Amino acid sequence: MNSDNSPRIAYVMKMYPRFSETFIVNEILSHEKSDINIDLFSLRKPVDGRFHEMLSRVKSTVTYIPDNTLTG
Repeated sequence: MNSDNSPRIAYVMKMYPRFSETFIVNEILSHEKSDINIDLFSLRKPVDGRFHEMLSRVKSTVTYIPDNTLTG
């Protein structure tokens, strides 16, 4: 995305994207506009099929953390 010496921010969220949390999308878009590298981590995949149109402007990719609670 950006050069290696650019600032970097990571978000770890319970679920992303989430329809009810537009503030986080606005914050991510603002950081991206400022040339800050963003790493997005989500503990769960979204279950609601409704998404805000502004999500299509987010360039950062989401890494979904696998649920290993069922493995022994």
